[in-house]
Amino acid sequence: MALEHQQSSLLEAIFSQVRPGAPITAQGLAIYQRSLLNNACFALKITFATVHSFVGEAVFQDLVKNYLQTGLKSEYDWGEFGLDFPHFIAGQAINHAALLASLAELDYACHQCERSENVSRDLDSLNLLSGQDPYRLSLSLSAGTRVVTSDFPLDAIINEMTQLSKENTRLTFEEIDDYLGFCSQKYREKTQDSKRENTGDKVFYYLVWRPHFQAQYASITAAEYQWLQLWLSAKHDRGLSLGQALDQVSEDFAIVDWLPKAIEQQQLNGVYLTPMA
Repeated sequence: MALEHQQSSLLEAIFSQVRPGAPITAQGLAIYQRSLLNNACFALKITFATVHSFVGEAVFQDLVKNYLQTGLKSEYDWGEFGLDFPHFIAGQAINHAALLASLAELDYACHQCERSENVSRDLDSLNLLSGQDPYRLSLSLSAGTRVVTSDFPLDAIINEMTQLSKENTRLTFEEIDDYLGFCSQKYREKTQDSKRENTGDKVFYYLVWRPHFQAQYASITAAEYQWLQLWLSAKHDRGLSLGQALDQVSEDFAIVDWLPKAIEQQQLNGVYLTPMA
């Protein structure tokens, strides 16, 4: 049996109902249950720090316990655990599930970005941009770069919560819940209005990258999202050229605006020549 299936079988056994008449087994499993839950909570509190800070220990622990009962842990590293935790949250009967799930997606993207392997930057390679055919050039994005979409303005919500926490010595979870409820209702109504007007839903786009050791995120435009998605989709295909990407991206994207900002914010590792056809 593969190790992944062994882990899944162990989880199922740990959280399954113990047969009557087996008190020693029940006691033993209870120890494993507590240990597994504690390890999972500790790991996921690090990965999903924003979600944990917004819902509190008790709600978060209940989420993790239910997640362990329904999900299969196939990762050997707790730091990799939780890929589908945002999707799991979205399906739970808790307040503001959609908003919390979206915050969890951003949390996971930031966590994985920070865990990405370091890649040296080659700033001298940027000189290629001034003298080479764009169809012979390709870009290398910063290590761990990711993009995230949301129905909510996650940056504004997090910033507002941070500001409220500074203004108040300590926000209660009831106050946090009220604010999340306000945001959920506000943007749910906007989505419904846009559907009635047939104008399409409002979507917010975010870039996650690591200029130094800590992940950062920033709001980006739909055109920038499309541009970055092209490079992220092609990161294992060294054949995508700068010229080809510009041919595919929306006319709203202006590389003359994006490139200086990307260099300044260390979103690029460098530029390289594509293989000859």
